Amino acid sequence: MNILFSSVQGQFKFSKYIGKLNVDNGALKLQYRFMAPLMLAASIVVTANQFIGHSMSCIQDSGSAIPENVLNTYCFFIGTNTWKEDTSDFPHKGIGPAKKGVEVMKHLYYQWVPYYLFFLALLFPSAHYIWKCIEQKILVTITSGFECVKYAAIEDKPVGDVPSISQRNEKIDSLANIIWLRIKNNLNNSWTLKLILAEIYACGVNLFIFWLTDQFLGGNGTFLFMTIDSAVRVFPTETSCTFYKYGPTGNIQNHDAFCILATNIVNYYIFLALRMLLFILIAVSALALVWRLFGACMYPFVWFNRITPFNNINNLIDGDTRRTIFRTLNYCDWVFINYVAENVDGMTFREVLLSIATHIKIENKNKQADDELKLQPSSHNQMSGYRVPENASAPVESSVNYVHESMKYEPDFAGLKNYPPKITGKRGGPHCKPKMFTKFSLQKFRSGQMKHLGNKTSLF
Repeated sequence: MNILFSSVQGQFKFSKYIGKLNVDNGALKLQYRFMAPLMLAASIVVTANQFIGHSMSCIQDSGSAIPENVLNTYCFFIGTNTWKEDTSDFPHKGIGPAKKGVEVMKHLYYQWVPYYLFFLALLFPSAHYIWKCIEQKILVTITSGFECVKYAAIEDKPVGDVPSISQRNEKIDSLANIIWLRIKNNLNNSWTLKLILAEIYACGVNLFIFWLTDQFLGGNGTFLFMTIDSAVRVFPTETSCTFYKYGPTGNIQNHDAFCILATNIVNYYIFLALRMLLFILIAVSALALVWRLFGACMYPFVWFNRITPFNNINNLIDGDTRRTIFRTLNYCDWVFINYVAENVDGMTFREVLLSIATHIKIENKNKQADDELKLQPSSHNQMSGYRVPENASAPVESSVNYVHESMKYEPDFAGLKNYPPKITGKRGGPHCKPKMFTKFSLQKFRSGQMKHLGNKTSLF
């Protein structure tokens, strides 16, 4: 028995997962840590004749010349029959003489049970391995740096593999820069969306297996509404088989056999347990998706983070740092940092968060300074709306019949929006509104219908 299960028993050693990196949720862990090895063990048990005996043993009339091994093999592959309703007037339930109006049930699935259970053992962990492929060990790369700085020497000198204080601080700054760049460039968005898609796929796998098992057992809700009593009809242990052969004169002879399906004793308990476990898996995977939706709405609140891996860190950082981080992160950043916080030392990650909060404050100040700079007005000639070069001479007084000299310079449409300005100078002075530069001429200028004529400008 130890030799039989030697390849599977290693999968049930849950101690090997202690201290390993956590990169997925509980629904995926149940699939690849529990259900996959369980289905693999079940497929081995079904084929282990030394525990349950022969898969099928048929009894025939003593006068029949059919070899026993031939009859057993024939009935195993051709299939056996039972009546859909109990034949209470016969000693064996489900078998007996033919009755009118009673439907015959054909049983063929049992020969495929080991292969089906092995297929489920491959299908259950598929979500986990797909997620590992698309995750590309990003979380492993980042969290491995925290292990290097978890401890530091008291003096500013490294001791073996233990870094010095200065080396530890440099490594923490480097990790903070990596995480901050991922936040700043929205690199966590794709990582979190891939994780959510893997969780949706895991829930879909559970629903697909439930539907597929129902079809495997005959459909029409056989697996969905299966109870202890109805499972006896689905997995009968007593069936009948009819063997056909030619007689001495060429006539077809029917040989009726009574068959014992020992393998269905194991199948009965395996599929009842599978039904119960699938209900649990579907509920857990659905709750995981509800948790994602709930977290997307509540992640900025401090009270919500007290029920997440952030709880241990919340007690280590001040309120200002906490508010700065939670108000800056989007949901995808929050999920990623949650997984990082769950896999590293709390005290070390506290220093990283403090450094990230400093980066956020600096970035906010830079954005505020840029916004203020954009709001500052540029230097314009208030009258004509032209930007005057620094080396240009001062405008001279000209006749009111001509446009001001500044019209010769580069036009600035931002200044023209506010034209005409308020008249503050004396009548006829340089700040007086020209007669020629009317609203109509301004529209003409904007449409490009202005022609320079020396020191004058005319319209056409």
